[in-house]
Amino acid sequence: MTKALASATVETEAGNAPHGAAASRRETSTGDRSGRWAGALRRPWVVPAGVAGLASVLFVLGFGGGPQRMKVPLGGGDLLPAYATAQMWAEGRPFGSTALGWPFGLELRYYPTADVLPNLVAGLVTWVTGNPFFGIHTVYALSFPATALAALWVFRVAGLRGPWTVVGSLALTFLPYHWYRLEHLFLATMYSAVLGVGLALLVGNGTVERRLRSPGRWRFVLLLVALAVVIGGSGVYYAAFTVLLCAAAGVWRLTRGVGWRDLLVAAVPPVLVTVVLAVVLLPSVLYSAGQPPLQPVAERSLIDTTVYSGALVFAMLPAPFSRLPGMGVVNDWVNGTHESLGADGFEFNEMHGASNFGSLATVVALLVCAIGGLVLARRAARAGAEGRRTAPSGRGELGLVLFLLAVAVLFFVPWGPNFLFAYAVSPDVRAWNRLIPVLFVLLLVAAGLVLRRLAPTLRPRLAAGLLALAMVVVVFDSVLPARSFFGEAAAAGAPLSGTGYTYAAALNEAVPGECGVLQLPYVEFPEVPPKQGLGNYDLLWPAITNPDKSWSFGAMKNTAASAWTAAVGDDIDAADVGPLVAGGFCAVHVDLAGYTGDDGEALTYELDRLLGAPVATGADGQWLAYELPGHGEGVLDAEELVDAPGSIGTFYSPPTITAGEGAPTWPKVDVFHSTYSLTEQRAEFLVESLDGGAEFRSLTGELRSGECGDHRVELALVADGAEVSTTVELDAGEVKAFDLALDDPTRAARLVVRTSGPVCEGTPDQDPESVAVIDLRAQG
Repeated sequence: MTKALASATVETEAGNAPHGAAASRRETSTGDRSGRWAGALRRPWVVPAGVAGLASVLFVLGFGGGPQRMKVPLGGGDLLPAYATAQMWAEGRPFGSTALGWPFGLELRYYPTADVLPNLVAGLVTWVTGNPFFGIHTVYALSFPATALAALWVFRVAGLRGPWTVVGSLALTFLPYHWYRLEHLFLATMYSAVLGVGLALLVGNGTVERRLRSPGRWRFVLLLVALAVVIGGSGVYYAAFTVLLCAAAGVWRLTRGVGWRDLLVAAVPPVLVTVVLAVVLLPSVLYSAGQPPLQPVAERSLIDTTVYSGALVFAMLPAPFSRLPGMGVVNDWVNGTHESLGADGFEFNEMHGASNFGSLATVVALLVCAIGGLVLARRAARAGAEGRRTAPSGRGELGLVLFLLAVAVLFFVPWGPNFLFAYAVSPDVRAWNRLIPVLFVLLLVAAGLVLRRLAPTLRPRLAAGLLALAMVVVVFDSVLPARSFFGEAAAAGAPLSGTGYTYAAALNEAVPGECGVLQLPYVEFPEVPPKQGLGNYDLLWPAITNPDKSWSFGAMKNTAASAWTAAVGDDIDAADVGPLVAGGFCAVHVDLAGYTGDDGEALTYELDRLLGAPVATGADGQWLAYELPGHGEGVLDAEELVDAPGSIGTFYSPPTITAGEGAPTWPKVDVFHSTYSLTEQRAEFLVESLDGGAEFRSLTGELRSGECGDHRVELALVADGAEVSTTVELDAGEVKAFDLALDDPTRAARLVVRTSGPVCEGTPDQDPESVAVIDLRAQG
């Protein structure tokens, strides 16, 4: 079928054949034109160029909005760190920047990723245009022709040729996963996952062994190296999936009877991918080993492999957005399956979001595999009964593809081998739902191989009509529905960046110059839940849109660089102003979305008293900027802050305070206070300087008596044989401050608290307590 289409010429019926010299010339001219077209199509670059061009045109059609849409953000959430990272790469700082996490900076090596190639392209475009949104969106746009070309190559590796592979490549390129997984945009690009499948097929069909033993092996070696660099340098997940598929393909080779020596040769591609991935991750490994975090930055648990596994039922269904006539009933039915889970619309979700659905093309491919497989099985059974041999499957062996598909499905679903992988190898690869593009590549290849073995005979015109119909299906089922999605995303994102730019202009006019801005409330980075109405990365909006200032948000959590912001918490007091100015801060930014209404009012009241009225506002009064008095005077370099005398050193390198015997493990924290409610007569707290951090001499805080009676509290600070103590008498409900100061600075001390008095019963708003210890703080 495909051979006939590739060499199709204009045919005429014998009974309608033209007569005479003129007719002969017309016939010759027509044949010449057809021959030229056929010859052009046989050139190796023509079909790939056409596929890339079609994919680009269809992307423009589905993305919509023209160049202007490329310049505005398409959302927040996990897209914001991607935009910020593009800005860092544009500045020549791929490992982090002091523009975020000021004054010590954001250090990305604590949170290793392998997205080197996408970040490189995004950074280059951002450097040229000055717009990080345009940089990231360019990577996304380029991924469509890149995925189409990769898919076309995979089809050819499987032994498939002809115009149907063009349609299949485009159908794969415009899957919902590619369109709708924007929050994990580099995962959405998908091209490296497709290449990984092709590499596994090369291993499984024996091409690697044959080519590496052939005289012209070096060209093939260069191809393998290039594939390894692209796959290993485009992300951890698809690199890991590639190694997994290649290992499965190696098992397949064993079932074909190859020897162990051949298997070692076949292992070259996954070894190359692993080496590239190791090289990409090596800077992070070395940095974290030399400067370990205080606690793990990103912890993964075994159960994550189930929480973030795939939902096979949704992958089997078409996304309910098709615009094909008559598909409304199907859309409603698929929507019903989703709503039956209690899901509220198709918001992004790792397991059952819109990106996890298939398309009409994948449903057809599934039916082709199921029905065609049944037909082929019956043919084989009949041929065996009659003593005949069936036709060989060729080098694109259907059994290999189905085996790899079965392996991918087993790792995709919950409670599968993925759990054993997490237990035996590493839980860091946890989101196995991201195998979706791998599943669909293998499914479409399998469908193509089934159709080739069925060998249906179609007339060229009928085949051409079916091809045109298939392209229409791709456009109306997989391309046009995305247009509204991106229209809504841009309509929501453009005002956010516009707000940021307006706020930046107001802040820079009120507080000119390059300086730091403390952002409140404190939000850890990365991977934390939202805080009230403030998204986990929303504090990046003012930072991305105002590169003239440096911002406190972004210092990696559980590291020395973020310890001081965690200690500051969600508010500041008069004692914090001096150290902030010494650290190069000139303003305080408050995002009221991170506070309850009452807490926000209380905070702004205190800041108005401390710093005066806001000098800039934004986001309809949700963003407030306060100028710090005396900023720009006595500013110290980041390296000098920790060693600075007095309270500055311990402000930027706050000693840790850990609850010991008799004290609650964790304090109760609200916007303004951190409170340990004691119920035991004796409690201890351990105070320790950070590694390489400042020494401390004093410990301050407050004591509050329970409401049910008077209390007597004895405090003792013990360090290196030295001890300082005091006794505090408290009436019921009374609060008193204390300050215990040692004669000499120390790096470790114990606070011993002895109380006498009744233990008051708890209330809905108050834990049981005899005495509460509030806002413990070690200072130099």
